[in-house]
Amino acid sequence: MKRVLLAAFLLLAGCETRDVDQRPPTYADEVGVVLVDACAECHGPVAPEADYDVTSFYASIGCVTDGRAAVLPPDASAPVVAVLSRDDHAGLVEPGELALLTTWVTTGATDQGGAQHPPGFMDPRGESFHGWDLREDSWDLLYDPTLPGACGQCHEGSPTRPEGAGISTSIPDCTTCHDGPGGVLDCATCHGNGAQAFPPRDVCYFGDRAGEGGAHATHDTEGYDCVDCHGERDDQVGRGGLHGNGSVEVEFGEFAGGADASYDAATGACTVYCHTRGGTLETPRWVEDTGPLDCQSCHLSPPTDHFVGPCNLCHTEANADGTALSGGPLHLNGVVDFGDGSGGCGGCHGAGGDDAWPRTHAHDGHREPTVALQASCESCHPVPMELDDPGHMDGVVQIVLTGLAAARGVEPVYDDAANTCVVACHGEGLEGAAVPLPVWTAPEEVAGRCNACHGLPPAAPHPDFEGCASTLCHGGEVSHPPGGPEITEAGRTIHVDGMIDFGGAP
Repeated sequence: MKRVLLAAFLLLAGCETRDVDQRPPTYADEVGVVLVDACAECHGPVAPEADYDVTSFYASIGCVTDGRAAVLPPDASAPVVAVLSRDDHAGLVEPGELALLTTWVTTGATDQGGAQHPPGFMDPRGESFHGWDLREDSWDLLYDPTLPGACGQCHEGSPTRPEGAGISTSIPDCTTCHDGPGGVLDCATCHGNGAQAFPPRDVCYFGDRAGEGGAHATHDTEGYDCVDCHGERDDQVGRGGLHGNGSVEVEFGEFAGGADASYDAATGACTVYCHTRGGTLETPRWVEDTGPLDCQSCHLSPPTDHFVGPCNLCHTEANADGTALSGGPLHLNGVVDFGDGSGGCGGCHGAGGDDAWPRTHAHDGHREPTVALQASCESCHPVPMELDDPGHMDGVVQIVLTGLAAARGVEPVYDDAANTCVVACHGEGLEGAAVPLPVWTAPEEVAGRCNACHGLPPAAPHPDFEGCASTLCHGGEVSHPPGGPEITEAGRTIHVDGMIDFGGAP
């Protein structure tokens, strides 16, 4: 019925000659009716074909699938008009409706004409767009409700409203369009697009004013904040300072290098801590070098004079050959992190933090032995005091057997080829052991076995007597369950301490 009445109106208007204001058609008054009735079945708000929705003004002037604005250029070649000549769209509109759509496009495709605001007030493509007016007036109409034309005099959702101002259901709330978390003052209102709070804006609406996207998206994906490159800004745009002054200020924060960082406006090149680390692209250009960058771009992989070995041996977020990252929180945090970044030996060697014990081969047996207290790292390895101590992080496991390994005058030896240990703590110098030499890669052969290090009972001059728990011998250090003797919890404190104790545990 609406299209019938509209067609009748257009027919009568064509037959009548009168000297009246021939205003351009608008989406709100005529065009929206035609588009919705003729096209919304396919181009509605839910999964519209060609990503084109005709059911609202902003959607109708937006882009179609190939990136062209539906109503540009302002002539019959604009997609919203030209498509109606295709065979699959033939007959969707009447000739008079096609003429109406063409006139709408050629006269600027405006939303509505009203007494309060000029045509194009809601259209970001034109010079009458309210955003440009607000910027020209230094945003005063947002904040001072006493000024003529101040937003808050009529609209809910404005940052300021006159005291006692009522609510009119016929006047739209600013947050109807500015629906981001910050409302009108949301970062995306001026800088971004939808939930995106950084340039570029939607080129379909803003064209050359959309802003320079450059590497914004790459930095956002990596989790960097606007303040890292632009400094802190007051929330109230235009209220003094640099925010909303019409220029893009580059003000590097401490993470980027602070006063030592620089940006060349002529070339768009950034000289900043986070990129200038000796790689092949130390000064990336903001527009041309938008990423993704590889490990070689910022620092060589491996860096100059760096230990040559698999990267993931020391850096948990890198793969072995240094070509990819897991995307964790340590990369580009301003610190060269080892392991999990905890700062403890366990960050590289163990389960993290202060747990420095690897979980390979016989490490577990030394970390939680069943017959003794935990062995110390120093018994088998020189423990560095600093990360860059000689022998540390050179890719070689340094083995220097000392302490309990050298008890009772034993000269301890580790055979790298056979993975065997000749050490006092495993019975070197004692006789009768069922396992003569413990093998590092086969810890199960010695785990918990009393006769793995010495005979049971030990060889003479030890008495040929198996009552280990006798108060005259080892007392509470040993118990005698049915399966054979075992070291007790009390016995663990003195067993394998480098001495042969008589009389039992304390």
